[in-house]
Amino acid sequence: AQGVQIDILSGPASIAPGASGTWQVQVTNAGAQSDTFDLSAFGPLSPTASLSPASVTLAGGQAQTIQLIATATAQAQAGSRLLGVLAQSRANNVIRDEDSIEVQIETVRAAVAQWNPNSLLIVSGTLGLADLTIENTGNSDTTFDVALNSVAHVTATLPFTQVVLPPHSQVSLPVAVMGDYTGTYTLIATVTGGAVPVQAQLSVNVNAAPRLMYLPLIANNADPAARQLYLPLILR
Repeated sequence: AQGVQIDILSGPASIAPGASGTWQVQVTNAGAQSDTFDLSAFGPLSPTASLSPASVTLAGGQAQTIQLIATATAQAQAGSRLLGVLAQSRANNVIRDEDSIEVQIETVRAAVAQWNPNSLLIVSGTLGLADLTIENTGNSDTTFDVALNSVAHVTATLPFTQVVLPPHSQVSLPVAVMGDYTGTYTLIATVTGGAVPVQAQLSVNVNAAPRLMYLPLIANNADPAARQLYLPLILR
């Protein structure tokens, strides 16, 4: 008689994106005679999985423990993934057994924020525009709150103060900025919702509005045909 039994004995219930896990797997020859069994992984995590060794030769009734190693990709989204292992007789492919577990991909909440451009030059009393880009670098849908610091003489308006982003996606928020006094100011955007808040700084340079000077034109002749216009010189 021939037979095989495979069991995942132990290993992590969850792994982080980009991390690896190792599971102990026992292969038992349930038959009465020696046999060689080829081992393979299956399921969503199988493309990154390896078995050591990848095959075992066992006498009847003999068991051996092997290692199954699998890695979650850095882009893996949060949630449950099936990880399975198959043992199949090399002499008779009908003789086979499998076992599987659910591995949880850990939730990562993170973001990056940046201004484009990161420096803004505006004239006092006029509007300037800068884009605040927020990227969800985590692996799950996340709600992010956005806030700007209060700066004297600078008014900034966000179109939204909260955004919901799928994993590995981004949004650009156009921010209208106005200054009413000459100077250089720092506008700080704070994005919360990830494991830690992130900030981005915008340098706002406000220049004085240009002043118009009006000079009188003086006519030196009452006759329009002979009239000449000139600017007076004023000595102080």
